[in-house]
Formats: sequence, structure tokens, C-alpha cells
Amino acid sequence: MATEDLLHVAYQAAQEAWPAIRLSEDLFSAYVTARTVESGPLPSHTSDLYLACACGQKDTEAIAAFNRMLETAIPPFLRHVDCSAAMADDVRQILRTRLLLGEDDGEPRLGQYAGRGSLASWIGIGAQRTALSLLRKDRAHSRAADAAAANTSLVSIVDPEMDYLKARYRADFRSAFADAIAELSARDRLLLRLHLIDRLSHERIAVMYGVNQSTVTRWIGAAHGTILTATQASLRRRCHLETAELDSLAALVASQIDLSISRLLGEPLAAP
Repeated sequence: MATEDLLHVAYQAAQEAWPAIRLSEDLFSAYVTARTVESGPLPSHTSDLYLACACGQKDTEAIAAFNRMLETAIPPFLRHVDCSAAMADDVRQILRTRLLLGEDDGEPRLGQYAGRGSLASWIGIGAQRTALSLLRKDRAHSRAADAAAANTSLVSIVDPEMDYLKARYRADFRSAFADAIAELSARDRLLLRLHLIDRLSHERIAVMYGVNQSTVTRWIGAAHGTILTATQASLRRRCHLETAELDSLAALVASQIDLSISRLLGEPLAAP
């Protein structure tokens, strides 16, 4: 069978595999051909290439399907590395950015997938390598992180009242903030990491989740509000302050929310 006929058959099979995704046959054929060894057979997983190509075209259905694949493909490959939900969430976030958006304004790495093995396995191998890299980084920086956490002040405001509050209630503040972060959903923690640590714009995050930018802005605002409210309520219970002191401590919490979230999620804020 001629290559053109094989590509047509592959296109029909891909449409059946991904009926909600719309991609022209010409675009698909060109994408597969570019990943076919000269004079060799077509890649064995052309339906997965169909999905990858559609993601590159920012097709919302394709991105949603790819995100679902990330959810299921990653955990089995982390079983012998670190099977915790936190590690899976971190790896998933990194791969979403790397594969769909690219890093440092580079090309999305999903374009490197050539269809010689299943896309799920290709993702899983990348997840395993990413997890190992994160573990090495954690070990290398654990001592420095512990020392920084032990000596970090809550805020650098030259104000006698604030100085008193941060010294008097430092331990309560940290505990209250940690409790508030722990109560967030996994999605909200990932959103805050993407926004505050990876410094991704709301627009780029929206592409990753296949939603409008305004939706991401609303999600992040709600997560901030949840943390602020929970932290202030916890401090009120813990510290039994007078109203004036409570108001001052609440202002301190609000002024430090992004910095504190970043520290508790694992890293300091990057420089603007």
C-alpha cells in the first residue's frame, strides 16, 4: 500500500480514537511524515501522534485529553521512585509546562514525541526521570532549606509593633499558615506553585488547564482568600488577642501571603 494510502488509513483510525478532536488530514499527514524515518514504515502509534499534533495546535479537546492522560500515565512509573501523591502532583505540573508550553520560551517538548512507542509510556518515562531529578535536588538543598526556614523572619518592616508581633507570634503564624495550605485542594496548591514559584502567567496556566484566563484568575484569587481567612481564623483561636492586635496581625498575614505560600510550597520566590 502506498504511503499516502497508509496515512489516510492512519488518519481515519486516529479520528475514531479521538472523535472529539478535529484535525485536518493534511496537517496530520505532514506531522506524521516529519517523524517517519526515510523509506521506513510509518510510526506505530499514529493515533497518539494525532493527539500530540492537535495539542500543538492548541485544540482545547486535545489538551483536555492530554491532561487526562497525564493523570493516569504518571503514577505507575513513580511506583519505585516515590509513590506519594505530592510527588505525582509536582511531576505532573512540571510535565504540563514542559510538554505543552515549553521552558524559557522554548518549543513545547511534546513535539519531540515520534510515535515509536505509546504516548502514555513516553510520558511515564519522562515522569520517572523528572521525579529522580526532583529527589536529587531535594537532597542537595535540604540542609540549606532547613537553615533558611529556621532563620527566616516573617517580614522586613521597620515598625516596632510589627517587630513585636512577628517575634511574639512567629511559631503560631507558621503553624496557622501551614494548616491553611494543607487544607487547599491539590489543584489549588498546583495553581499557586505555577503562579508564585514557576512564575507562569494566568494566560499560560489557562492553556494548560484548557480554560479561560479569567477562570484561572478567579481560582487563584479564591485560593488566596481561602488561605488568608483560614490563617486569620487560626491565629484568632491560638493567640486570644485584643481587637487592635488582631487587626495588626491580620495586616501582617495579608502583607506576607505570597512569600509565605512560596516558602511553604518548597522554594523562595524568584526575583521579579
